[in-house]
Amino acid sequence: MNGEDYDYFFYPLKGKIVTNTILNCLSDPSVYVNRFALEYIITHMPIHSHINSVEMNITLVEAVLYLATKKDFACLKKFSTWLLSHLDDEDPE
Repeated sequence: MNGEDYDYFFYPLKGKIVTNTILNCLSDPSVYVNRFALEYIITHMPIHSHINSVEMNITLVEAVLYLATKKDFACLKKFSTWLLSHLDDEDPE
């Protein structure tokens, strides 16, 4: 049994588990948990990659926009880093 078969057999809903975990972390009352979730999203789930579906990216953006109501500037900076990071990769030539 290779790694993909193992994951499919033992963790068939792995994507939904990760999504729900991140959404729960983003809705946690602690700003430190929110910041960690945003760091994870920045490093492991760039918005311009094909890791997430479009629907998942929309759900993540909605969850992070809720954090804007808390007015935590570190979270807002991390959100803008995640959302606009693909603009840094383009060369204006």
